[in-house]
Amino acid sequence: MPYTEKQRRLFHALEESPDARKRHGVSEEEARRLADEADDLARRGKERKPVKKAAGYIDLTKIW
Repeated sequence: MPYTEKQRRLFHALEESPDARKRHGVSEEEARRLADEADDLARRGKERKPVKKAAGYIDLTKIW
């Protein structure tokens, strides 16, 4: 699964912090595996680009 840079940073934070792992319900082994997988994808250039958010809403008054 391609991860974003933000997810990769989260996985590394989970790998380092027992409190963060507890909050997210992730084991140390799982955090390490996710961080390694995300690093591998980033090295190969397959990291997913962040998705741009919409402006908040779409004005549909012209069609209604």
